Amino acid sequence: MKKVGSKVRIELLSYLDVRQIYELANIDEMSEELQKRLRDGKIMVDKLKQYKFSPKSKKEMIDSFDFIMNE
Repeated sequence: MKKVGSKVRIELLSYLDVRQIYELANIDEMSEELQKRLRDGKIMVDKLKQYKFSPKSKKEMIDSFDFIMNE
């Protein structure tokens, strides 16, 4: 859990930093790496959302961020 959490935190902070700068920019003019960072960041934010009365288990959270750990 700590291994996944630290990686997700780093990637999420990186995404939030880039998102503020490039929020209104044309996505076609961005590099592939920047486009991928923005795309992955949006996915991460969506996966962190939980319903109020049905939180995800630790296993579900770890599995949902598998795409980050496989990079």
